[in-house]
Amino acid sequence: MIPEDGLLNIGGVVLGESCERSFQIKNISNFEIKLKIISKGHGLYNKNGSKVFSFIPSEASIEAHESIDVNIIFKPDRVSEKFFELITVYVPN
Repeated sequence: MIPEDGLLNIGGVVLGESCERSFQIKNISNFEIKLKIISKGHGLYNKNGSKVFSFIPSEASIEAHESIDVNIIFKPDRVSEKFFELITVYVPN
């Protein structure tokens, strides 16, 4: 996965706007894999209950020795230092 340390700092966002970043997942196997991005923990949600972070795609298939970019959209509805998301990339095969 790129970044290699697994940490991606989105940075600050002007209230009412969103910020988009991406990370890359590479399939180093000789077989196609299917994956799903699963939330393992999070900070605050938006006041209306919606998630602050979106991952696109949240499910995918990657051919052998290929990679995909996953876009993260950060869209908070208030100012806070308590927004975060811990994810795992689940590969069931």
